[in-house]
Amino acid sequence: MFASGVLFVLVSSCGESSESGPADDVNAAGQGGAVSSGGDAGAGGSETGGAGSNAGGAGGAGGEPIDLCEGLITDKADHPLTALDKPPLLGSATDPAFGTTIRRITDVGGNGVIKPMYSTISAWNADESSMILYEVGGGHHLYDGHTYEYLRPLQIRPADIEQVFWHTNDPDLFFYVDGTELIRYHVSESRAEVVRDFEFCTSNASGGQRRDAYVV
Repeated sequence: MFASGVLFVLVSSCGESSESGPADDVNAAGQGGAVSSGGDAGAGGSETGGAGSNAGGAGGAGGEPIDLCEGLITDKADHPLTALDKPPLLGSATDPAFGTTIRRITDVGGNGVIKPMYSTISAWNADESSMILYEVGGGHHLYDGHTYEYLRPLQIRPADIEQVFWHTNDPDLFFYVDGTELIRYHVSESRAEVVRDFEFCTSNASGGQRRDAYVV
């Protein structure tokens, strides 16, 4: 069985893929899928999550859609859990019950937890080149979104753990609120830039998210 706190990326969902374009609102917060995380996930019993980005599904030759379910189990029958050894860091294993690929992308040890910030907050940036994961008790961390290589801790202080929002068009930017300030963070420069100071707030401001926009 897998130990608690290990985070995996699984195959996202079945069905034919479709293309989608970037959000029109440059201040929109990313709305991609989440990754599954955490504890005691036996083979065949994990949750699944897709990469959160503006990228559309893959297309085959001549633009024909690809069946993402090909070779996988698609029925709704019961499938017993099967014990499966934990893969090495950045290694993968095949779920014997469903045939999906499970890739281990973090190494917390003990009872630690590293996970996406929240199920409705995209871990990946606009082009999936970077991703942010949160370590319980250890803050936000930046990873390579393609190889899952650990890059560095992020020295940020958002109003709440999950209130960090990738720009939906520019992969180098994300936003968060610190105190009464709305911050725009440039990943390539490790630079935080104040967009606006809501000095009229009598206490700390807080970030929020609508379906189509970033609001404060």
